[in-house]
Amino acid sequence: MPTPIPDPRQFPLPGVFSFQIQTGLLPPPAQLGEYEAISPGAAKWIFEQAEKNAAHAREMERRGIGIQARDALLRRLLPFGGVVAFLVASAVIAFASPAAGAIAALGTLAGVLYAYLGRVPSPPSQPPATPPATPP
Repeated sequence: MPTPIPDPRQFPLPGVFSFQIQTGLLPPPAQLGEYEAISPGAAKWIFEQAEKNAAHAREMERRGIGIQARDALLRRLLPFGGVVAFLVASAVIAFASPAAGAIAALGTLAGVLYAYLGRVPSPPSQPPATPPATPP
């Protein structure tokens, strides 16, 4: 059976308590001095860990940029490869049947023009500034 938690109102706490919130990788210099006084070498260890963390963050950013660059290249090359394949197929069909080849070639060109020139970016969706009025 778990031990019951005592009611905090039964034990008033003397004094004032405060706390600090730290942002960033390194604590303030005064706190580094306190760490160093408690454990010699602690400040050096904290700096080494901060350097390792920064190097890791830079490496992750580099990897992300590399993935984005590869993705952009594939987004250009794969459709181009598809178009080339269709054009080659159209040429092959054209030698077998000129009418079928012409239809395939024109269809491919129309698809390419629509894909690259016909797309209009849609505006980002935003919620209405005011709620719509409800009828009485």
